[in-house]
Amino acid sequence: MTEGVGMAKKTKKSGLRYLRPLDNPRAIQRQWLKILREEIGYLHDISLAIMFEKGILPPLYGGDFVNDHAEVIPLWGETLVGDSDLSLLLLRVMPDVEPNRGLRELREDVDLVNDWPVSQLFDALADVDKAPPLLVSEAFKSLEVALILPGTQVNPAPGYERAEMLDHIGQDLPYAVFIHVPVLIEDEDNFAYDWDDMDNIRAEVVFEETPEALEMAVWHYRLDLALADERETLVAEGVDPVQESDGLDSTANLVAQFELMVMNAVRFYGVTSPVREKQAALDVLRTEDDELLVRAPLKRAVEPASLMADFRADLTGGDDGVILRLKTTEANISQIWSQIRASSYFCMRLQRGKFELNRSGQPRVTGFLATPMIEWLTAESLPELYRGAMLNGLRQLLIATGRLNIRTEFIAEDEESAETDGE
Repeated sequence: MTEGVGMAKKTKKSGLRYLRPLDNPRAIQRQWLKILREEIGYLHDISLAIMFEKGILPPLYGGDFVNDHAEVIPLWGETLVGDSDLSLLLLRVMPDVEPNRGLRELREDVDLVNDWPVSQLFDALADVDKAPPLLVSEAFKSLEVALILPGTQVNPAPGYERAEMLDHIGQDLPYAVFIHVPVLIEDEDNFAYDWDDMDNIRAEVVFEETPEALEMAVWHYRLDLALADERETLVAEGVDPVQESDGLDSTANLVAQFELMVMNAVRFYGVTSPVREKQAALDVLRTEDDELLVRAPLKRAVEPASLMADFRADLTGGDDGVILRLKTTEANISQIWSQIRASSYFCMRLQRGKFELNRSGQPRVTGFLATPMIEWLTAESLPELYRGAMLNGLRQLLIATGRLNIRTEFIAEDEESAETDGE
């Protein structure tokens, strides 16, 4: 059993209630950046304490992007009807994989060790009649791992689907596994991880198309843990969590507040289908002249982040109600639009906030652009598009608040890069 004492949770210092009304947009931008920097730092620390105390281990990474550093090795078996299914996950700890300093330190506190010979598993399976055949090479049998979980105890994290998870793992795309270990509470300040309760050890998986998006998904998972703990505490005290948090009650709303108050950004959603009814269900209409139109009033239900939805609902556009008009035949749009149409859904993100590199080569927020820039995101489903838009905004938020060093590779190549990355 892993034993420990509860980590001290930092006292939250919320600056939201004391935000002074300002007329200077740059001053507002600076003030909100300061508030969000403190909020992200607080939630980061809280998430680490919650993970340690609730038996949620730091994530282990799988996919071909980690090469021979893979910490998660899936083993596939055949179902009764002959289909391939996830049979087991072999989980091990490898050096220089975790990009986040706080999570690296948590790994040391948990002290996972690769001391389980995989050969023992296969010896045991050989003695079981009618055991499903495992599709695995002999090389795996010489490995030592920290933990082995059956596929039935591995599930997608909230917001993800199981079929997508299995397909993602099967294609060796980037994913991360959060192991949940039962905790034995000894008293108010002491607890232990019950490693012997194998039937109740479980895993939740986040997965994305790129290592950069996966890193944001891990942040999202941790921020949601911290915010959920905040809500539970406030509800237990008889306090309305939404009112107490000034609307910053979810990761999606944290990102929305950053985009609105710091980056002066707004999101519009569309579908590439030529069917008018499908276009009208979202924000962007396409005319016979190949113009893209965003017209007021916008549907509140289209935007999942409530703070962004409130802002969008107040947009009025010009005298004709048009908020945005783009001609897809123009040279600077036509090539992009031809690529966008290859996907089912798209998001247009208009942004006036700007980043500039400081002397150390890191981006920092330095005011506003004279003309908004448009960023395009695509996906094959609306939930995937929403998640991608939120993670994209979260990446900007973490860069702006100094929590993400974009020069650092996902796997640290040397000791210097490992010590200078974001927390």
